[in-house]
Amino acid sequence: MSNETSRRCPNCKVMYVNKDYCPTCGIIINTNLKRELERQKKETQKQADRNDPENKSAVTQFLENIKDHENLVIRYVARFFYSVWLIVLAIGSFIALLFSYIAA
Repeated sequence: MSNETSRRCPNCKVMYVNKDYCPTCGIIINTNLKRELERQKKETQKQADRNDPENKSAVTQFLENIKDHENLVIRYVARFFYSVWLIVLAIGSFIALLFSYIAA
């Protein structure tokens, strides 16, 4: 039993044995390799999105924008609710951490 894999290039319509890339046009003809490269690309995009400081929730963006309001009362109320929001996020993070330790 041989380990030869025949693949057809979708552009050239030529069969190649044990090739991942078409020697003629240079596209990927190995579907497993193509899927793996797409997965890696999506994973790097997700990592970039997670590390992006501009990617904030709508509530956080609203509270940060309202903190600079010209009305003094609105500004202090917004700072109060922003502080409460941060405390809620911290408590939620702690509970998630606690559950992950219990589940593991």
